Amino acid sequence: MAKAPKKSPAPNGFEEAPQSSFEGAPLEGSVADWVKQLEADAEASGVETQRQIASKAGKHRKKVEIAASKSARGTSMGGSTDPKTRAAAGLNPVAGMDTTLEEAASLQAGTAVTA
Repeated sequence: MAKAPKKSPAPNGFEEAPQSSFEGAPLEGSVADWVKQLEADAEASGVETQRQIASKAGKHRKKVEIAASKSARGTSMGGSTDPKTRAAAGLNPVAGMDTTLEEAASLQAGTAVTA
């Protein structure tokens, strides 16, 4: 005589999740009225979103550091260009010129030849 088939255990794997209850009221009128209402809601929220984006613009950017930078390998790529930092390190305030810190402050930026 044949054996009775084994009953499989209750499924415990992937099943459909229970549905949440419906909340809200059906819209009255035609579909065109419903679309117009959705467009108006989207425009109203879009203006506020644009204001938030505009107020945050540019705040994520990093400020340029005057300190010396290093390469990925850790070697120095050059000293600082700030005269006060260079003078504090014992270097000439302006690279390649024998000037004091006061003279470097009186020099106008952009008048030097950089060939």
